[in-house]
Amino acid sequence: GRKIVGSQIKKYIQLIGWILALIAILVIIGWIFDIILFKSLLPNLTPMNPLTALTFIVGGYWLIQFNEKQYKRSSALSALFILFVGTIHFLSYLLEIDSIRFDDLIFQNKIENSLINSHMAPITTVLFVFSGITMLSAQSKRKWLVWIHQTMSIATFIIAYASTLGYIYGSDSAYIVEGVSTIAVS
Repeated sequence: GRKIVGSQIKKYIQLIGWILALIAILVIIGWIFDIILFKSLLPNLTPMNPLTALTFIVGGYWLIQFNEKQYKRSSALSALFILFVGTIHFLSYLLEIDSIRFDDLIFQNKIENSLINSHMAPITTVLFVFSGITMLSAQSKRKWLVWIHQTMSIATFIIAYASTLGYIYGSDSAYIVEGVSTIAVS
């Protein structure tokens, strides 16, 4: 019984990873070919930043190979990449140092010429920091790391859920920080 349930959960987690990676790949295709539907679903919505999409691909990869013993090193590298991207961009907002950002390296001209600010949103950077920490602590059995893992998971869910509800019900305050990029719906 337990092996079957564990196997089903593993398949479910992997499916989520594939969906996440596929959505992110579609976003990158949207940037390459300027397909608004792939970048932001609608013309008046904030498009997902290409680095955010790349980070989601790495996150999808982490989910796809989650619990595979032979992938522990790549799992840690994936988590560290996501934590690094989130931390650097969070610090750029916090310390107001635009020179450390690198979210416009991919498709720089298209991002700079976009009518809607397409830089990584501050909320996204916080979610990447939380996700990176969650991913790094996912396999730990130490109580304090389990507590951090659970706290970061819950915080990530609440922020993402509130942002999603903001889009659904039209409440800008759930996903917009005034004067900077908004979190993309995708």
